[in-house]
Amino acid sequence: MASLRDIRTRIAATKSTRQITSAMKMVSAAKLRRATEAATSARPYQQRLTATLQRVAQGSGDSENPLLKARPEVKKVILIVLGSDRGLCAGFNNTLNRRVLDWLDVQKEQHRTVAVRTYGKKPRDFMKARGVAVSDVRIEVTNVKYAGEATALANELTALFVAGEVDEVWIGFNQFKNTLVQIPTFSKVLPLSIDASAGAVETGPDYRYEPAGPQILDALLP
Repeated sequence: MASLRDIRTRIAATKSTRQITSAMKMVSAAKLRRATEAATSARPYQQRLTATLQRVAQGSGDSENPLLKARPEVKKVILIVLGSDRGLCAGFNNTLNRRVLDWLDVQKEQHRTVAVRTYGKKPRDFMKARGVAVSDVRIEVTNVKYAGEATALANELTALFVAGEVDEVWIGFNQFKNTLVQIPTFSKVLPLSIDASAGAVETGPDYRYEPAGPQILDALLP
């Protein structure tokens, strides 16, 4: 039977553990709040830029920009899979990874060759375990590296597309809905697609562009 001293020691240890876990909970809550803000704060910018591109495209007529030119036949495709380095995040990685396999099956049925690139250890390990060849891997991409990695990737993929070495570029990622729900999404980023129809553009006054609309569009598209 435990002595009174042992009981007091256990009580003190339990209180200490409770204080530590409470502090960890507060830190986690703060990190989650910052991550949520980061996931949603870029949307207004993206929406406004898209609206601007649509308005300029509507007033520019047919553009000759190579980033808008769809290939008559798609044979070579690049898929960028954006996952995480660590687990313990429910189905964040597994759900997306399984959808990637389904997406690859569809591409295979259409006789397309897909080069898969992964960001994060989890998608890398998942693909390799299932015999999916991964042409490029990026891990431990910290917040400080995000902008540089994105710029380098965009420049590389744009150059490959313009040179005709790839016909389409897709990104597979989890679209943030809320802290419990992430929606696996596949978005085609090259060739770029801009809906310049009247219904897609905000109503408002007409604009006269200086320089000409196509020049502005060429500057905005990259």
